Amino acid sequence: MAEYAALPFLLDKLYSLLQGGVQHFDGVHEEVDFIRSKLEYMRTFYRAAITREKMEPELEMFVGKLRDVIFIIEDILNQLTPQDANNNGHGFCSFPRKMSSSFKKQTAYRRYAAHIHEIKLEVDMILDRLQKNEILEKDKGSTSSSAIETLRDYREQALLLDEHELVGIEEPRKQLIDWLVDGDSKLKVIAIGGMGGLGKTTVAKKVYDDPRVKKHFQFHVWITVSELFKIDDLLKDILQQLYAEIKQLVPREVETMKTNQLKEIVKKFLWQSLYILVLDDVWTVGAWNSIKSVLPRGNGGRVMLTTRNAAVASSSSKEFNGHNFNLKPLSWKESEELFFRRTFKEDICPPHLQKVSQSILGKCEGLPLAIIAISGLLITKNKNLTDEWEMVNRSLGAELRDNNEIEFMKEILSLSYEKLPYNVKSCFLYLSIFPENHPIECVRLIRLWVAERFAEAVEGRTAEEVAEGYLKLLWERNLIQVAEKRSDGRVKKCRVHDILHRISILKSRGQNFAAIAKQQDDIWSETIRRLSVHNTLQNMQQIENVRQIRSLFMFGLTNPLSSVSTSVPESFKMLNVLDLQGAPLEKFPSEIVKLSFLRYLSLRNTKVEIIPPSIGKLRNLQTLDLKQSYVSKLPSTILKLKKLRHLLVYRYIIEPYAHFNYKYGFEAPLTIGDLQSLQKLCFIEAKKESPITMTELGRLKELRRLGIIKLRREDGKDLCFSIEKLDKLRALSITAVKEEEVIDLQCKISPPPHLKRLYLTGRLEKLPEWILLAHSLVKLFIKGSRLKQDPFEHLQNLLNLIHLELLQVFDGEVVTFASGGFQKLQILGLDKFNDLKSIDVEKGAMPRLEKLIIQRCNSLRKVPSGIEYLTKLKVLEFFEMPEELIGTLRPNEQGEDYFRVAHIPQVYSTYWSERRVWDIHLGRYCEGESSSNPRVEKNSHEPLDCWK
Repeated sequence: MAEYAALPFLLDKLYSLLQGGVQHFDGVHEEVDFIRSKLEYMRTFYRAAITREKMEPELEMFVGKLRDVIFIIEDILNQLTPQDANNNGHGFCSFPRKMSSSFKKQTAYRRYAAHIHEIKLEVDMILDRLQKNEILEKDKGSTSSSAIETLRDYREQALLLDEHELVGIEEPRKQLIDWLVDGDSKLKVIAIGGMGGLGKTTVAKKVYDDPRVKKHFQFHVWITVSELFKIDDLLKDILQQLYAEIKQLVPREVETMKTNQLKEIVKKFLWQSLYILVLDDVWTVGAWNSIKSVLPRGNGGRVMLTTRNAAVASSSSKEFNGHNFNLKPLSWKESEELFFRRTFKEDICPPHLQKVSQSILGKCEGLPLAIIAISGLLITKNKNLTDEWEMVNRSLGAELRDNNEIEFMKEILSLSYEKLPYNVKSCFLYLSIFPENHPIECVRLIRLWVAERFAEAVEGRTAEEVAEGYLKLLWERNLIQVAEKRSDGRVKKCRVHDILHRISILKSRGQNFAAIAKQQDDIWSETIRRLSVHNTLQNMQQIENVRQIRSLFMFGLTNPLSSVSTSVPESFKMLNVLDLQGAPLEKFPSEIVKLSFLRYLSLRNTKVEIIPPSIGKLRNLQTLDLKQSYVSKLPSTILKLKKLRHLLVYRYIIEPYAHFNYKYGFEAPLTIGDLQSLQKLCFIEAKKESPITMTELGRLKELRRLGIIKLRREDGKDLCFSIEKLDKLRALSITAVKEEEVIDLQCKISPPPHLKRLYLTGRLEKLPEWILLAHSLVKLFIKGSRLKQDPFEHLQNLLNLIHLELLQVFDGEVVTFASGGFQKLQILGLDKFNDLKSIDVEKGAMPRLEKLIIQRCNSLRKVPSGIEYLTKLKVLEFFEMPEELIGTLRPNEQGEDYFRVAHIPQVYSTYWSERRVWDIHLGRYCEGESSSNPRVEKNSHEPLDCWK
């Protein structure tokens, strides 16, 4: 699977050997040439074989052997590192060095020649087996037939379900019907999206069959599109149903019509009257594009489609002024109802099965298909024997693999994975490495994929940007879910549905992609490339016996790592990824510097304080993640890491109100500009002793994110001129050395054209003009500037601003939001405007504002005037505000300003000392919400979420 992605790398490495001195040995040139050509052939075969949903046992065994050969070739090639033939010195004194170097080269080349001959033998062996294998040719072109047949059978069952067998469809059905029969004469597309198994087809069928829908439309057509549809067959199927509606036979000439003729006749037919066309199971935007041309635009027709692909749902509904209905999983109550009804034939669960039933339901996470499938399995178990049910609960992964009763569920859910582009399949399998229900930070995932070479740079796009595209594709296919979003819409954390996670583990294990070590008796192949250790190191001896591990992860360990092993096992020597995030580690393991192939190293959330100078040996390192460790200085040898792309060295203090210097960074080497590949650098300290550092930053042309703390007034100009040179910068954070320090950022520069997020902490004499020219800004935080002039009249012209938070920024008594300003603003926070007495919102200001947070403005006694104009406002939150203001909003006390906020769904007042949330609409304290209050939580964590 992922080894296919490594093959181009192997080919490139062989090619580089051809350019070196190896070819001077007899026969070596020919052998390398032979290997290169045959690897291309093997790559083609390997890809064709493993893109099949089903492999016969013989073929599966052969592919496994081919994978092992790829491993062997990679292991051998990783030992070939030709020495630099140049720069051996000059003159008489250098003669002994030249002789010694020449001897070493000859010895190395002989070793290389032997290795290359070894590779040729391996390739000869596999080619001999390959030429005798006819399985792939025999079954050529029969891909995915089993899964598609299973999906067709399941869809037919879904269409025949009786009303009493359904749960949780009433609200979706009502909403969808209202959209379909709204009377608008324009064509509208209603897209029902969601992951496989949610019941999209079932809901669509119940809507389609509803009497209101039947009565409203004259023509009714239901088409199952599927992935392998042919447009001509689909158009003929539409015509067949349309003619049946008028009780006529389809003319014979239709059979011989070409595609354009068929499209024309379908379009004319649909134009005659109101129609509803259901397109069930649309896989791609391309499929939708090939169908939409037959749809009349102006006669009130409706198209309802179901899809697993979010891109299909979004593009189709937007294009035709429709609606994108994202079908949600069942609630816990609905899940119980469906589970009990299917399993016990009634709505009650026997008391002795309550606990195990809840555990099983928790794994289903509201997915109807999973509930129905597992219910079908449990029906065969003895309801009086709790142990049988407990066995199913404990071994659900094995049941997915071995039990024919729920095989159909695995195949249907797997179909989304099988239809992924080849290089994205590895990215999905990678999710098996993380523990169950573990929120995964997207930036972490992206950096890991790049380190694993799943994503490579292409023209105009970095490897990280390519990996972001893969992540987006997994969202669109509903294979991963959004766990947490940032305020500007970017996804911060993702997660995998429990059943899909188990499927990823099964597929990962089957393809020898990765192994999970959770218990002492866990067993895995000695040739496994990726190992994820969960909670225990009891099987460390087995871990050390893995032959050539490439990636090692550790989650939830409690034993100190220093007590386990003092040296790096031989099997770890070729590690590319070492992720020790959160491990109980107090010292930098000195043996790490022997891992010369390491590309990703994370010691995040450890107690490590010192990084040794020997870190400079890790010449292949791309990511060094020391966030929330205690490292405050890096050795100058860090400058040897020319491939370093992400350097994260900082920690922050968590407290109710973050103090001014709540972040701690590191002292950067004087010539930090030597690290030309850096994309993210944070947080460096602007030291008085080394002002040259600010100038050096201008050399980092690849920087996307930059964080600076302890900035002094005299550093401002040099920093500004460096910022102007960073054309690729997306996010910038600047913090002054102390609260009273005025930072000078008044230089006349052009801001980076793609700057989207700016965090500025420190006193300002005036708002820097270049900020007002940063028209790409979507998020702006300003803290402690204490301006004398109202900043809003200038900031309101930032056309793309979505999120604005200001803390102790303005000392004036009145703030005005003028009509027409902040056209895209969705989130606004005002904190510690100590002299503020009045907030005026003019009609037409902030038309898209959804959340307004006002806190610690002790002179403010009235709700913002004009707040009733903010019709999109969903949340209004007051934090530590005067009781006099809150009293004007209480409905039960007939507060004089309650009518101004009555249209806002959520209005809260919170006091940290009381640790409770007052709900204005309910007129009472909400129990248990003190720690979940959005604003309290935000102040209790790092606000600069772009650095995660």
